[in-house]
Amino acid sequence: MPERNIAFREHLAHTGTVIQYNRLLCTHIAIHEAMIVQVHYGKKILRWAGKEQIVRAGEAVALARWQSFDVLNEPDAQAGYYQAEWIALEQRMIEQFTEQYGQAEAANDVYLLPKNADFSASFRQAAHAVSDRHVPDMVVQTRLQELLAWLKHYGTGFLPYQRIGPVQKITQIIAADIGREWSAQEIAVRLNVSEATLRRKLAEEQTSFRRLLTDIRMTHALTLLQVTEQPVSQIAYAMGYESPSRFTARFRERFGFAPSAIRKQQEKGG
Repeated sequence: MPERNIAFREHLAHTGTVIQYNRLLCTHIAIHEAMIVQVHYGKKILRWAGKEQIVRAGEAVALARWQSFDVLNEPDAQAGYYQAEWIALEQRMIEQFTEQYGQAEAANDVYLLPKNADFSASFRQAAHAVSDRHVPDMVVQTRLQELLAWLKHYGTGFLPYQRIGPVQKITQIIAADIGREWSAQEIAVRLNVSEATLRRKLAEEQTSFRRLLTDIRMTHALTLLQVTEQPVSQIAYAMGYESPSRFTARFRERFGFAPSAIRKQQEKGG
């Protein structure tokens, strides 16, 4: 059976293996980091701004950061599950690569990579290097640069420098300590603005502090459900919820299904 996995390499990248047994539509999923996703079983459907991109088994896609997608992961009919692997790159990695090798035309949103066995091998090696603590950081960095070199070869890449707004700045602050009991006042101090100014800026982007905080937590919880075997109660606690039932209710309100739907295997018809 396939195994879920998540691994971090500080200042370089993190990687995860997603296993999902049910066909579920997740709406307004924010991408905070530039990433490459390789689908192994099933297919991924991305929808945004009136566009759609299907990523089939054996294909990979590069996603620019600070975007929002409706994401549909569809299990393989024979295997009975959807499996994909992703590598999210730290911005410093992208900046260093660009300084050394120059920048190709950056992918504005989504770039479907041509099927290539050598690229797939590079992806597997990079994911393994990030996951294996015995691999030195310098080797991990080389593997990640190799992936960026493939993107450059295809005439695409990631933006090394990008101006971000208040929503993105708040997201970065909260994501660094997601279970903390954050307040709008504390975030305003971090951003060196008044609380009133913070709330006004968020209102201009059709959101609020409480709504943004909940969305960041629920999206991160979704990721943990996909890439780890942590119990729902443990994930709820990590997201700042003392009550798993309250967390489950908030999760269902956000996505339209319970946390257990991510992991529950489909019942085979007789």
